[in-house]
Amino acid sequence: ADLARPAGRGAALEALEQLKQRLLEEGLFSPERKRPLPADPRIIGVLTSSTGAAFHDICSVAFRRGAARIVLCPALVQGDLAPESLVSGIDLIERYPGLDVLIIGRGGGSGEDLRAFNDERVVRRVALSRVPVVSAVGHETDVTLTDLVADVRAATPSQAAELVMPDLHARRERLLRIRAQLARAMRMRVAELGASVEHRRLRLGDPRFLVAERQQDVDELLLRLERIAARQTSRRRSHAETLHRRLAARDPRAVLGRARADLGPLTARLDAAMRLELSRSARRLGERAETLHALSPLSVLARGYAIVTRTDGRALRSAADVAPGDSVNLRLARGRLGARVLRVYNDDTEVPEGHEPDARAVEES
Repeated sequence: ADLARPAGRGAALEALEQLKQRLLEEGLFSPERKRPLPADPRIIGVLTSSTGAAFHDICSVAFRRGAARIVLCPALVQGDLAPESLVSGIDLIERYPGLDVLIIGRGGGSGEDLRAFNDERVVRRVALSRVPVVSAVGHETDVTLTDLVADVRAATPSQAAELVMPDLHARRERLLRIRAQLARAMRMRVAELGASVEHRRLRLGDPRFLVAERQQDVDELLLRLERIAARQTSRRRSHAETLHRRLAARDPRAVLGRARADLGPLTARLDAAMRLELSRSARRLGERAETLHALSPLSVLARGYAIVTRTDGRALRSAADVAPGDSVNLRLARGRLGARVLRVYNDDTEVPEGHEPDARAVEES
């Protein structure tokens, strides 16, 4: 199969387009990278051929528009050695003290003559310049990659000088116009302020009347202040007296005095209550003692009864609990007796005649 390949100028244009696309993707042509030119440059660097007309045109326009120092760094602008010469020239002129802006370019030519300004090395070095760069390469219809990467593009070296160097005459005329406008504005402002002052002076009238009115207001306010102060003082004095009375009422000596006064009647009442309670208790105790005495076995013994207990101390409640010959103890109202049982009688058995127990048969223990 037959293949069509670009050759000659077509190959160069295709390579240039590919380089342009690659630099575009890297953002070297981005508007955000563009830096503004200095408003009043003092030192302007020019990178171009020392024998061409570009430097002459730049100097003519710059000196006509104002006063600035122009520093030329000669460099080759066409040929195979031109890219290296341009890169070295940028490195050299950047080290010049106080450099404000750099113009790089030439006085036009064919597309082949402008090839150095499409070189990738030159384009990347211009992008790294520490000062703003104005590209003035070729004619208005010729756009190089250096034009795209520079901060400002000028169609010709003369236009580059116009962009970089402000016109002092135009600036002076503009300054005069601004001064005249400022003077008119100041006169108008002074007139307005004067009219405002006069208007306020007429409204103000005689200051003495205003002072007298304000003095009357001050007197009234002073009287109100005195009345308010008197009321406040009286209220606070009354409050302080109330607090003082409350504090005096809570004085420990007063509290103790009242307590002692209250304690006297209480003591008498306590003594009376104690005597009454003792009397009641004594009466209740006597009643209970009489009741207890009436229920006491000793009272029963005093009426002639006796308590019979066995030798082990248990009381006898039935005749069947003992047998003849057993020893028993008798508790009388006064004293005790020891006895021995001679006979045992049941409650339902009659005692035969002539067989009553002889009282003398009871032996005293």
